[in-house]
Amino acid sequence: MKASHLDPIDVQLLEILQHDATQTLDELGETVGLSGSAVQRRIKQHERSGLIRTIAAQLDPDMALVPMTVLTFVTIERDTGPDIESLHQRIYDHPNVQQCYEVAGLFDLALVITARTMADYRRITGELLDADANVRRFVSHVTLGTVKVSLAVPLDPHSA
Repeated sequence: MKASHLDPIDVQLLEILQHDATQTLDELGETVGLSGSAVQRRIKQHERSGLIRTIAAQLDPDMALVPMTVLTFVTIERDTGPDIESLHQRIYDHPNVQQCYEVAGLFDLALVITARTMADYRRITGELLDADANVRRFVSHVTLGTVKVSLAVPLDPHSA
């Protein structure tokens, strides 16, 4: 189901879930005006359709003792074939890579990497990037603070 086919209750329900998925089905139902079982049916429908990819807990990196976030921009030699597929798979499989995007401009990939220390970050980039002949170079930007972290997708046409 595409977002354009969502009714107002779906939009409200999905907005709530994107920001706080800890509420019970009954609490969600009370907020959107449905029974808990009706809310559950809608959530399951959105999971089956692929609109809801997963429901996960967002941890505090400092409390989890992974306080560093590094934005890493990568330039590659070849963006097709088995070399890039192998790099993509290693990036996908690495637990410290939170996000990876193919980008246009000066770089080919933008990664968000978490690490415990700078030495830990160097180890991670060594595993992912240094040993890969297809990686021409990468640039690291250590974050100094967090202004916003969200994966929420705006569903309300007036908020976009």
